[in-house]
Amino acid sequence: MKQYKKYEDVPSKYKWDLEHLLQGQTKEELFNEFVKMFEQTIKFKDKVYTSKENYLKHLKHEDKTTLVFFRLHNYISNSKSTNVVNAEANAFYQKVQIKMMQLSQELGPTNPELFKNE
Repeated sequence: MKQYKKYEDVPSKYKWDLEHLLQGQTKEELFNEFVKMFEQTIKFKDKVYTSKENYLKHLKHEDKTTLVFFRLHNYISNSKSTNVVNAEANAFYQKVQIKMMQLSQELGPTNPELFKNE
């Protein structure tokens, strides 16, 4: 079995095509798209349980947001796994994690909204 000292030395045909996960976007564009979608979720959270229509609209938006997040997460995870000492990949991972924590705190719990609109 052939071994390589650096990832850069591995021939392209043996590397994962991580750019496919970005679907023509940069990682920053994908990240910004996800943040924008999550911020829309936050803005809409007080209206989610006020009607069936709003709830269905929320579910559709949540599905789309989840797909974008999965693409972003898979790209980051695979980038880090490919080269665990890549400073750029690790910095981007930290940036995304920090923003996710901030957005989750802004969203807060949704259970009170559900009970309020029973």
